[in-house]
Amino acid sequence: MAKWLANDTEILILDEPTSGVDIGAKTEIIELIREMADSGKAVLVISSEMTELLAMSDRILIMKDGVVTNSIDRKVIKNEEDVEYAIQNVE
Repeated sequence: MAKWLANDTEILILDEPTSGVDIGAKTEIIELIREMADSGKAVLVISSEMTELLAMSDRILIMKDGVVTNSIDRKVIKNEEDVEYAIQNVE
């Protein structure tokens, strides 16, 4: 991640950025991702950790078979159950 930050990249795609790190490092990574997004960078995070996604997202996209099937503003998502509901109710 440091390599991409050093290049001042405008778009970041992060796949499981907190995988395999301790809880302290996870917190720092989540804060760093939020700071990058708040500074205007486009940050796409791919993660299986729903609580982490909720902590760092502005928008949640749900994909099925490689197609975006739902796009939800983070402000309307209160918890993991809301995301599960959105996943289950995709046309």
